[in-house]
Amino acid sequence: CALPIYTAYMCLNRKPHPHRLRLYQGLKNAGVLDCGFVSMGGNPPERIFVDDVAGQEFAPNGGSEQFGINNDIASLGNIDRWRRHLLNIVTETTWDIESCNFLSEKTYKPVLHRHPFILVGTTGMLKKLKSFGFRTFDKWWDESYDDEPTMNSRISKITEVLLRLDKLSIEQLKIMRVEMKEILEHNYQTLQNMFDNKDYHTYTEILKTLIKIKEV
Repeated sequence: CALPIYTAYMCLNRKPHPHRLRLYQGLKNAGVLDCGFVSMGGNPPERIFVDDVAGQEFAPNGGSEQFGINNDIASLGNIDRWRRHLLNIVTETTWDIESCNFLSEKTYKPVLHRHPFILVGTTGMLKKLKSFGFRTFDKWWDESYDDEPTMNSRISKITEVLLRLDKLSIEQLKIMRVEMKEILEHNYQTLQNMFDNKDYHTYTEILKTLIKIKEV
């Protein structure tokens, strides 16, 4: 990868759910795994079978992935780590129940950090987020991955985004982050307003988590 670590992506994970392992494999296959920092807590089995790809088998190893580490690495803390990366790849909780589209605290962590993000979840998650007043980053990269019907096709589109970003110069990436400032601040204030107004609606399940991470 041509990008130094402070301009690449960060993808912090706790449990090694199938979609997270699939994303890891997709990043590795596309040659962008070492462009960023990918963590994984827990101890996955030696063999993981991808349920919607007949006969495909993979066992993650090498690269940036770290199994068995302290799960706290996926918490909101370690501000310096967040500052070293261009964007955050969020692997949401739901990925296989397309009608669910549940947005957990994972999506709001980069919002609180005023950090751009790519959302790995079910089809239409970005649209749902926008319906609550948040803005995303289609001015700078292709967000059509949100429309893809399967996890594999979404991951394929996401890796294409990373490959295109890899071709930009450091100066171009710095300009990009400056241009994003308005949206990042808008998203932060939108979440702040939701918090102040107790306007949670479907967010009642993560109320305690929002309170906790807001106080960091």
